[in-house]
Amino acid sequence: AEPSSDNCAGPSSFHLLTYCRSYLPADRFLDRVDAARVGQLVSDNRIAVTPGALLTHPKVLAALQDASGDLERACTAGRRYLPAELAAIALADGTPAQGYLFRLLTALALHYLVLRRGGPPDEQVQHEYERAQQEIDRLKNGELVFPFEETQGAGLPQTNVYTDADYRALRLLSVQFERYYGRRTSK
Repeated sequence: AEPSSDNCAGPSSFHLLTYCRSYLPADRFLDRVDAARVGQLVSDNRIAVTPGALLTHPKVLAALQDASGDLERACTAGRRYLPAELAAIALADGTPAQGYLFRLLTALALHYLVLRRGGPPDEQVQHEYERAQQEIDRLKNGELVFPFEETQGAGLPQTNVYTDADYRALRLLSVQFERYYGRRTSK
């Protein structure tokens, strides 16, 4: 399925820049987590929801949508990525980039489902959530990039600071004839 270009929010005077569904399909989410645990997390009557019913369960879909919204908000900040680019990764079956995207979204969605039950998440869920948030922050800041040709040379510029010893090791003409040129004040 291709990303939808129709307006997700209905008529508006603003152009809404978003993807109309979760970047992580419910079946791919359930491939990465314990479906029995998710069934317990979404149940409100202590009877676990069956794995088949989880595929369309509103609470699972809401957690996936929330996770997708968090990722989209961070990645579209500063127009680093468009929702269509994130959707292209989500639709690129079997690629490492898709796996990475799904792992981030799985950690966020599972965390939201655990929080829904009240009480603190267990250590593993909390660790994975924090790790996913750090990765998303790095994507937002340009320290990490998704594998598009256009972004491979991107990221944040790095500054090299040279010490006096570095300049001497380069054996620049100005270093070799320092007495003639004088000492640089910027070293």
